[in-house]
Amino acid sequence: MLGDKLVKTTLQGVIDDLLSKHALKGYGEFVDFLENNAAIVAEIHDAAKSDCNVHFIQSMQDGWYCIDQGDDCYKVYHQERGCLGWGQKLVEGKCKAITEVLEASCYLSI
Repeated sequence: MLGDKLVKTTLQGVIDDLLSKHALKGYGEFVDFLENNAAIVAEIHDAAKSDCNVHFIQSMQDGWYCIDQGDDCYKVYHQERGCLGWGQKLVEGKCKAITEVLEASCYLSI
């Protein structure tokens, strides 16, 4: 906290902090780390709420999406002006889907 104002953590800040603190070096390591840290998954979701580029709830905003389709399957896609941007992919597993959307949106480079 700075003075009386709350400091919001950015999505990029959360990812950078994870990579520096835990020395995660690859896609698989990042997925495994998320699978074993539900609090970090929640932190990523919270940070994304104030981000304009990664979304976990379907809307009309431009950006990258990771949308739960049920049965542990997630649709990862880019949307621009309300239309599908650069294709979509179905990903099995919540943590793998989160990693996919973070990598596709260039927040995660490992």
